[in-house]
Amino acid sequence: MPEGTATVLTDMAELVDEKEKARAFGQLQLQHLETVFKSKAVRQFIEGIEDWEDNLKTLKTFQNERQILIGIWGETGLGKSSLINALLGYRIVPTSQSSACTAAVCIFGYNNDTAGGNKFRATITFKSWDTVKTELDALKKEQADLEDMRSLFENDPTSDFSGQYAEVERSIQSIMSWSGLSDAFIRKSSPEQILQNAKSLATDIFPNGKADNTGNHQEHIVAASERAFIRLLRQYVDSANKSSAPKYWPLVEKVEAFVDSPILRNGIKLVDLPGTSDAFGFRGEIAHSYQDRLDKVIVVTPATRAADNKAAADFILSENQATQLDMDGMLKNESICVVVTKIDSMNCDTAETEFPTHDIIEKVDALAEVEDALAEMEQHGNMIQDDGEDSEIQDDGEDSENVPLAGRKRANADQATCWAAKKQRLSSGMTDTNGKQERMDELQHQRDFIRSELKYLCIQERNKELKHRIKETLLDPSKRINVAEESVVAVSSVYPVSSEAFMELQKTPSIDGFPDVSSTGIPDLKAWLNSISLPYRQEWADADIHHIQVLIDAADGWTQANVNDLPKLSKSEVVGLQVRMDGFLKELGKAITTSVRRKLQQKLSHLEPLRKSSLTKVSLKRNLGKNGKETQMAMKNLRRFLEAWKVKNHWAGTRPSSKEDETHWSTYQACVKRHGGVFKRRARRTQPKAEIHWLGDVDLSFWRGHKDKWRTGFTQKFSTIKKTIHSSGLVAFKKWVESLHDDEGMPESFRELMKANTYKLDHLFEKYMTDVGEHINLFEKAARKERGIVQRYFSSGMRPGFEAAARIRGKQIKERQSHVVQKHVEADGVQMFRNARNALEAQLAKCHRSTSKEIGQLWMAPKKGCGGRIRAEMLRVLKRSSISSLMPSAGTLMTDDAKAQIRTIVIRWRTTWHAVHVRLPRFVPVKEDIDSNAEEVDSDNEEGDMSTEVQVKREPDEVGSY
Repeated sequence: MPEGTATVLTDMAELVDEKEKARAFGQLQLQHLETVFKSKAVRQFIEGIEDWEDNLKTLKTFQNERQILIGIWGETGLGKSSLINALLGYRIVPTSQSSACTAAVCIFGYNNDTAGGNKFRATITFKSWDTVKTELDALKKEQADLEDMRSLFENDPTSDFSGQYAEVERSIQSIMSWSGLSDAFIRKSSPEQILQNAKSLATDIFPNGKADNTGNHQEHIVAASERAFIRLLRQYVDSANKSSAPKYWPLVEKVEAFVDSPILRNGIKLVDLPGTSDAFGFRGEIAHSYQDRLDKVIVVTPATRAADNKAAADFILSENQATQLDMDGMLKNESICVVVTKIDSMNCDTAETEFPTHDIIEKVDALAEVEDALAEMEQHGNMIQDDGEDSEIQDDGEDSENVPLAGRKRANADQATCWAAKKQRLSSGMTDTNGKQERMDELQHQRDFIRSELKYLCIQERNKELKHRIKETLLDPSKRINVAEESVVAVSSVYPVSSEAFMELQKTPSIDGFPDVSSTGIPDLKAWLNSISLPYRQEWADADIHHIQVLIDAADGWTQANVNDLPKLSKSEVVGLQVRMDGFLKELGKAITTSVRRKLQQKLSHLEPLRKSSLTKVSLKRNLGKNGKETQMAMKNLRRFLEAWKVKNHWAGTRPSSKEDETHWSTYQACVKRHGGVFKRRARRTQPKAEIHWLGDVDLSFWRGHKDKWRTGFTQKFSTIKKTIHSSGLVAFKKWVESLHDDEGMPESFRELMKANTYKLDHLFEKYMTDVGEHINLFEKAARKERGIVQRYFSSGMRPGFEAAARIRGKQIKERQSHVVQKHVEADGVQMFRNARNALEAQLAKCHRSTSKEIGQLWMAPKKGCGGRIRAEMLRVLKRSSISSLMPSAGTLMTDDAKAQIRTIVIRWRTTWHAVHVRLPRFVPVKEDIDSNAEEVDSDNEEGDMSTEVQVKREPDEVGSY
């Protein structure tokens, strides 16, 4: 097809599909090349074959490491595990109606290694010796404190003594399970003694014992069948497992399961987080630690809870969660969706009043008619049965008519006529018994069918209401935190689903309320997952294709003989040209330093994530002791929370009950013991279960003051930075290539040969720019992860005030405790926030310096840097234009058969890619001054927008021509 008539790929899904097909074809050609190069007769003439093979391994490694982490948020018992099972197509995640089953963070990825028929793999990462010892230390301290408190608070109904004591008891039971030690030994022994005497740990989980106290041991399991995999996995993830075998789940930090599931094939990884409101506190802490790593979020809520307007906002997204998502620019359709589970949990008896639509009323009426008909038939059948009994009596009378019986009256004529009529009806009914039974069966079948249709209509109608309610209530916490206007408008992805119905429909064509698979909602959710993966997949496909181009170009170069039709260069010309070429390469290096490396360094260092202060050393040092409006706003919010603390109300708990219940002072101690972490209070006779998270309010206060700056001065800048740097780099490289082609100081033969090979330089540079973009992405993710550092400063900063409050006894304890905490905050709160902010800024600056150094190596690394690769390609061209009999090349020494094989592979690839390439929509970068300085970084006009224009880039066709 001529280039001018090529159909441009404008649909994102189709575009990505074509690129991925081309990538797969390119990888296949690389495998063929790898096979050719394994021949000793071929590889002995190829200079740099080891580097080529290392580059190929790098390509494979990158592909295996890519991932889109999608977190599944929700409390225990909301249907998370069933949802993941439905998405995977396997029932491998344990489920329970009464307790948390998923005890560790579970990450589900695609299994691309099914050697030996093992469709399932898993890697179990255990906690380190030090981590387990720290947890045992905390348990021992809490156990001792509770014993000291027993006499004071065991009978105090307002204290949480019984809940804390029960949690310790459960923890001891779990230790008994994995250690094999007795209850008495655990209670009297130190953490070191418990670890050293645990029966299975010495050889299983801690093979090196205390000698490797910070290392994480891993176990690897494989299985060919789903059932076998579940049995192997259960002891590591299922906290509800009641088997007598050792249960290692309390020692597990992370489980990575790899399954052959289509939904995971394109880099998606589902992250099943332990419920943040589980009774076992450490699970929630693990969940919180992973939240900053997520790329997308699925929030799970059951239908019954989502329908409750009062609770929906808090149960769907807490204010802390909404704040975090808004700061990261994730309150939008392509980053978050709400999944409403258990949509089939409903009663259709009130359908006519609850969902009075025309279709539902029609079904209710139709159902009533069928049920009336069935009732009439049943009544008629009963009447016939009664008639039969009467007839038997009458028959008996007739048979003994001539025998006088005491007390029996003779039937009159009317009675005889009636009995005769009944007998006739009975006789005719008996002859039609089969027909009536068939009619009744037909009516029962019709009733069941209408009931199923009615349930389907009710489910669909309630789904519409749920979507509407959730879209409103989801924004409630967002309104409280004043999120960006575009975020409020964008959040609308709500998917009501029935996971169990979906799994059941894999075995049967239809079930009650669900006529087909699409009605379960799971296919729609899968479609959302596929759509949000497309931008990632396109970026990955582009990067891989650039990589494939470079490798195939290198192979093509080895087949080219050191002769051409252009005039050959003399030795003196070669020497002079090499000097001139070195000058050109030096100029290219300067241009890239200015347009890419230095510009990127300036843009990253001038980000303002927390206040009007950049990440440069000078700015950080100058503003170290300053407060700013962000710190003042954080303190203002904390003072508001302190007012609520006077009655022991805290806001940050995710359960609404946590915001209204009075909380006993002993939870201050519990908070201190957990280094500021969440304390889970189990349900009691007078109060439901709740989270006690005093430092959650402190954390929320800090981010209420700084979230707007993080969103606008940090998160929203990255897409602009990537576009600007990419545009700037391409402009600089294009100018350099043009100057190379137009330099009349170089021999014409060399210039013509360089023009013919410019596409190879393009491929090298495009791969370089892709790598730069990936490092920008990594910096953004690292920055999000570093935010957790502030919580350590809040924990240490609030600890003295909490400890002082916990020591208070006697009358008016609440008021006196609140006064102590408030006094501490007024004295040290500003400094605490300032220290946390300074520490985070310093860590972000460190991440920036590390990123800048790594990006510098992408260009400057001796062998693998882009600058070195471009130099090597230009030297190869120079060598070809100056060849002599004393300077043989691979192209002249390699056998004709080997060259033919390589050329065939190269032509196949270029033909296939050319057909795709001419259909790609091209973005024309806006030219900008490559000498931009640091002052331009803060200018408002730095969007680097690209205008969409169909522009076919010149690429060599199957024979290498344009």
